[in-house]
Amino acid sequence: YLNVELEVYPYYNVTELYEQLENGHIDLVASGQPISEQERDMFSVGPAYLSADHYLVFKQGSTMPDALDGLDVPITVVAGSTHANYLLALQEEKTNLNWTTTEELDAVELIEHVANGDLPYTLADSNTLAIHRRRFPQLSIAKAVYENTQIAWLINSKRDDLFLASMLDYFSDIRGDGSLKVLE
Repeated sequence: YLNVELEVYPYYNVTELYEQLENGHIDLVASGQPISEQERDMFSVGPAYLSADHYLVFKQGSTMPDALDGLDVPITVVAGSTHANYLLALQEEKTNLNWTTTEELDAVELIEHVANGDLPYTLADSNTLAIHRRRFPQLSIAKAVYENTQIAWLINSKRDDLFLASMLDYFSDIRGDGSLKVLE
């Protein structure tokens, strides 16, 4: 679409990924993760192409928690993720929130560890759960923790507007011809 060769670099650490984007070492982040307000402040955001709800996930057979705060054991989320940003903001009003972050596991690995009983809780978005629920039937899902977050691509805000304009054109084209709907 841009007449450039695509180079894909996998990152397993959100903090490092965002540093690479901010420093101009990569041009675009297409992680499939929901966009937080913090990320909107740091980067330019393309058009939303999906939305997601977010759930507290735990192993079947465990007691379903009534709320996030007051848990005896921590909720584990990926460091630097939208979930970590959400819990950090929530902690200001709910001081007995028990949570921790990891840079060692990604979102799917966290779900797997919860399903296996290695971790008590994590947060997961509805799209990730829809893809991986069959692999982990022993998961239970509590009510939505927060809802309707947008999923979009991120670009360095220092880039010229032509790149963002091209991204907008691309999404307009794939919405118009139905390609985006097929991918959902």
